[in-house]
Amino acid sequence: MIRIFEPQDMDAVLEIWIRGSLQAHGFIEESYWERQKERLRENLLSHAITAVYCDPTTERIGGFISLVENFIVALYVAPEEQGRGIGHNLLQRAKYLYPVLELSVYTENRAALSFYLLVLPSRRIPNRSPQDRSGDGTRRDADDPSSCQITFYFAIPVHN
Repeated sequence: MIRIFEPQDMDAVLEIWIRGSLQAHGFIEESYWERQKERLRENLLSHAITAVYCDPTTERIGGFISLVENFIVALYVAPEEQGRGIGHNLLQRAKYLYPVLELSVYTENRAALSFYLLVLPSRRIPNRSPQDRSGDGTRRDADDPSSCQITFYFAIPVHN
């Protein structure tokens, strides 16, 4: 079941985010992600539209997606829930809100790159950028290989 984020979901969402970030971004220091937790807490409540996937039986949150307009700022699935279609279902929901989705992925995050290319088969316009598009506007050092991202623009037919 997918539903809109509620304030009482915050701790579960932050836990999924930190675990997923550490799993997917081993090329970035763990301390960076810990420092970002409060910024994420503030942004989820004030800037982003966030939807969560809840297990219909247990009501446990298994993943979430956050959008600022058509830009996907976060899509995370609990590591133990990956491979069950949760990320795909969250993206399907986002497709109905916006006919064109945009997102950035670290080039080193091969699993995420593969996932997006698989589940969003559409026109993709890759653009390498040293900019962090996580919503905080911070720029990273372009010479730091962990800072390079690929931005994709997905033109997705709404009738899918």
